[in-house]
Amino acid sequence: MKFININISEKLIFLIFCLVNLLPILFGLFTPTMDGAAHLYNSQLVLSLLGDNNELLQSTYAINTEPVPNWSGHIILAFFNLFLPAYLAEKTLLIIYLIGLPYAFRYLILQLNPSNKIVTYFIFPFTYTYLFLLGFYNFSLALVFMFVAAGYWIKFYNSKWSYKNIVILFVLILSTYFSHIFVFAILMILIGIQVLWTSFYNMILNKEHIKNHLIIGIKKTFLITLISLPFLILFMLYFQNRNGIDNYTYIETNELFNWIIKFRPALVFSEMSESPINLVISYTLGAILIITIFVCIKNIHLHFRRNVAKTKTFFSKNDYWLVVIGIITILLFTLPDSDGSAGYV
Repeated sequence: MKFININISEKLIFLIFCLVNLLPILFGLFTPTMDGAAHLYNSQLVLSLLGDNNELLQSTYAINTEPVPNWSGHIILAFFNLFLPAYLAEKTLLIIYLIGLPYAFRYLILQLNPSNKIVTYFIFPFTYTYLFLLGFYNFSLALVFMFVAAGYWIKFYNSKWSYKNIVILFVLILSTYFSHIFVFAILMILIGIQVLWTSFYNMILNKEHIKNHLIIGIKKTFLITLISLPFLILFMLYFQNRNGIDNYTYIETNELFNWIIKFRPALVFSEMSESPINLVISYTLGAILIITIFVCIKNIHLHFRRNVAKTKTFFSKNDYWLVVIGIITILLFTLPDSDGSAGYV
């Protein structure tokens, strides 16, 4: 009974963190962002184009019929604009994001390790990010869908998939794609690495059943490819239709290292006042990563030195996250910052 009470208390504490985290956007009518007002205006234009018989408006604007991966924020804002004042429509969207992101991240972490609840609180410094306060609402919402989709895939990975599971995952991937194409790409990379790593891990752990685990891995690959296929096709078509754009701009390597050290995603208004806090967060996360890598290296050393019979492998089933970190870091230093058409990466 005591365990149940502690569990409920911890959930309540997390909820309180979420509610306190909302305070900055609850004061004042509007939250000052760069693109937020444009998103709000565009959502009202969409409603007017669909519902109003305004010849001047129809002759000036038209809805883009291309399935552009940048829709979710506009759709949500347009929906709330149907029955709410503009400032409340935007505020509702922000509340959805600021509550959705912590709980989506928590959902993913608890699928990986249900006892690791403390890690779920690390998401809060990443809620009011530079991109969010620039008004990149679609990108921000994409992170919510990505975490839920990844957690849902991991939760049911070893289960027999039903039509209900497939439909839910399809909707989550659809929501991620039509929020932001880059976040969709990260989701596909994450799931792909998870399938390969899990298959390899199971084959090493159970060498007598290598064939069975190989078949399972192939089936899971086929399943996620089938579910994601429409969006993978749209992904390729999106870039194929933009082959003419070659005005790429890159950021200097030393500047990118500077961003990592200064925890750039959380640096929003004033570098002078925010840098001290950002450095603490950056060094803390860096220390955790170094300790994690050190533990992995130590486990490998002990495995080969002592040849411990009890452990059939020197890595864990969740170590693929280090591979994901490595790939995202490589992308950070190799991808252009812009494609010349405001396509910031």
